Amino acid sequence: MEISERIIDFKCQLPIFDEKTLVRKFLTSGDCYVVDKDTYLDLKTTIADHFSIHPNEVIIVGSAKLGFSIAENLGKSKHRYRQFSDTSDIDVAIVSQGLFDQIWEKLYDYIEEKNYWQKQQEFTTYHFTGWMRPDMLPNSPRFNFTQTMWWDFFNNLTSSQKYGNYKIRGGLYRNWHFLEKYQVKCVRQCKLEIQ
Repeated sequence: MEISERIIDFKCQLPIFDEKTLVRKFLTSGDCYVVDKDTYLDLKTTIADHFSIHPNEVIIVGSAKLGFSIAENLGKSKHRYRQFSDTSDIDVAIVSQGLFDQIWEKLYDYIEEKNYWQKQQEFTTYHFTGWMRPDMLPNSPRFNFTQTMWWDFFNNLTSSQKYGNYKIRGGLYRNWHFLEKYQVKCVRQCKLEIQ
């Protein structure tokens, strides 16, 4: 299905289904626009193996999944429904309570040692909503997860070009509740625009 057809299909179903159903139908299940099924499974498995989690805890979201963006980005006009392109990223959501809690514990120990980082306050805002943005984690030799386990890994995935010539970026969610709540916000905005 062409991207324009995908957009029409999504818009046609906005008034029919509630937000959570739309998230599950379009974002957390079904085919992926940017990669075929075998490549998608390979990407999921590669990420899962790196973090010692199950491949079902890894999903592609956003425009790489849909073929278009449903998020509005401040400062970018007409960002919603912008088609996936050569300059787009593959956004990956890792949904793993075990990994989330493991990093949370390391972060707690880091703070207990009287360490502070520039984005600490901003990090706590996201953390309260059940996800960790790696760009908000401490980037310090005393907290080696950020650079070694996260950025180096995703940068190597990107530079391999095994999954296309796209940046691959990830976010970590504690569970499906928080991932769905985040995605529901975007879908709700799409629904409001058609009213």
